[in-house]
Amino acid sequence: MEGILGATNPQNALDAWIRAQCVMDPGTSMLLFEFLTSSRVPVMKRKLSEAFDQWYGQIGDILQSFQERGMLRNDANPKSMAMFIQSLLNGLHMAWLIDPAGVESGHLLKDISRVLWRDLNQERRAQE
Repeated sequence: MEGILGATNPQNALDAWIRAQCVMDPGTSMLLFEFLTSSRVPVMKRKLSEAFDQWYGQIGDILQSFQERGMLRNDANPKSMAMFIQSLLNGLHMAWLIDPAGVESGHLLKDISRVLWRDLNQERRAQE
């Protein structure tokens, strides 16, 4: 993620990062779906919760660092932003299982990165 904000074109770098997180194939997407639905089993639910909480914490720390350096808007909670981004990525995998062509069209991921960048970008927020 550090490379996104240091890139010549951060919005394009964000788009590339999102695409890298969304390598769609039946095995990966079904594995995610099966893992999420196994959360009905108490021990799996706890492990799933711990794994996601660790991810949210790590990404939240990175986002907080970006905020402290004035690179991201500072009026949003970093852990909430991390949860939002992960939820978005999980949702894309579920959407791909239903409509692979819609997710792979190229337009959806580009639009997502544009919306995220416009809302999280500190410089753009300062201009409003």
